[in-house]
Amino acid sequence: MLNANDALAVQSAQKLWPLIGEVDLLLGHYGGAGPFPQCFFDIQDDEKLKKASELGWRFVDRLIETGRLLNARYVMPYAGQYVLGGKLSPLNPFRSVIPISEVIDRIDSAQFSIPLTIHPFSEFDLKTDNSLEPWIEPSKSHLDSYIDRISQVSYPYEGPAEEWPNALDQMRSSLAKVAEEFAVGVASGIKGSDSSITISTEIASMSVNFSQKEASVTENGPIFENHTEIICDSRLLRRLISRRAGYKGFTQYHFNQAEIGSHFIWKRSGPYPKETNLLNFMQCSI
Repeated sequence: MLNANDALAVQSAQKLWPLIGEVDLLLGHYGGAGPFPQCFFDIQDDEKLKKASELGWRFVDRLIETGRLLNARYVMPYAGQYVLGGKLSPLNPFRSVIPISEVIDRIDSAQFSIPLTIHPFSEFDLKTDNSLEPWIEPSKSHLDSYIDRISQVSYPYEGPAEEWPNALDQMRSSLAKVAEEFAVGVASGIKGSDSSITISTEIASMSVNFSQKEASVTENGPIFENHTEIICDSRLLRRLISRRAGYKGFTQYHFNQAEIGSHFIWKRSGPYPKETNLLNFMQCSI
C-alpha cells in the first residue's frame, strides 16, 4: 500500500515512483482544497463553474496517471471531499471538488487500475478482494440539508468588533518579515516577479512589493501593475499575524490554513505571483 496523499504533485516524490515499483493499492488525493476559483471576486459564476471542473479533473487525472506509472492494482481516491460552512457556505458550488462516484468512473474508464472505495468505517481485504460495504454517494437533498445546517455556525474569530489600535504597526512588522524571507531567497539565486500583494481589511491596508532583487512595504498602494489584493476580516488577520514573543508550536491561525479554508476574497490583475507562499511568514511578535 502506498499512501501518496498530498505528494502526487511534489517533484521529489515523482522521482521515487520508479524505485517503489508496482503497488497493490495506491491512495492519493483527487481534489484541491484552496481558494481558486470560488474566492476570486473578478471571475463570473459561470466561469468559476468551468474553472472548478477543469481544476478538479486535473487532480483526478494526475491520480490516474500515478496509478499507471506504479502499475497499481487498485487506486483509491483518498482525499478530496470537503464542504464550507458558516458565511462561506454560498461558495460551495464553485469548489474544485469532483463527486467520488464520477472519480470512480474516470479511473475505471482509464483501464489501468481498479477503482476502490469503501464506506466510512467499513473494510476491504486485499487478499480476497472483498469489500464489506462500498461507498454510496450522499443524495443531493441529504448534502443540501447538511450544508444548510452548518451554514448557521460562526467561525471562532467572528466575535464582536474589536479595537486594534496598533493595526498598522503590526501589519507593517509582519510584512517586513515577508520581505526578509524574500531577501533570503534572492541571496540563494531566485528573482522576484515584479508584482505587488496588498493585504486589505476594513480598518487598514498595506502592500508588499517584489521587484527582481528586493521587496518593499508600502502604505499608499502597490507599486506594480501585476497586483493581487487579498481582502480579509480584520479580526481574522489580527489572529493570523500576532504571535507572542518566543511562541512555537501549532496554531489554527496561520495564513495557509485561512487560504485553503476560503477565508479571503481575492482580486488579481496579472499572473499569479509566486511570492504568495511567503505570506506564510506574515507574523509579528506582540
